[in-house]
Amino acid sequence: MSANAYDQRTSARDFVSSESESLSDTVIRAVSAVTGLDAVPGPDADSALDPLYTAIDPDALDSLFADESAGTVTFDYHDYTVTAHSTGRVVLEP
Repeated sequence: MSANAYDQRTSARDFVSSESESLSDTVIRAVSAVTGLDAVPGPDADSALDPLYTAIDPDALDSLFADESAGTVTFDYHDYTVTAHSTGRVVLEP
């Protein structure tokens, strides 16, 4: 995985995890960046993302590729189809 997640964004809808970032955190960061919604709820709940667990179990997502197996998982979150790759790449499609 990349050393700097923010420098590794290859397009507006294509993100890569940093070495210290979990796959679920990359999904949250990616969807937040594309939608303009806050990743963490603040005083205005309407300006924040729904919790990731409303779409997928974040712990299960993070452990899915823990054994270094290859693959992808696809799910819907905030009107995007999210494809999370075992490499740490996250792709959002409308």
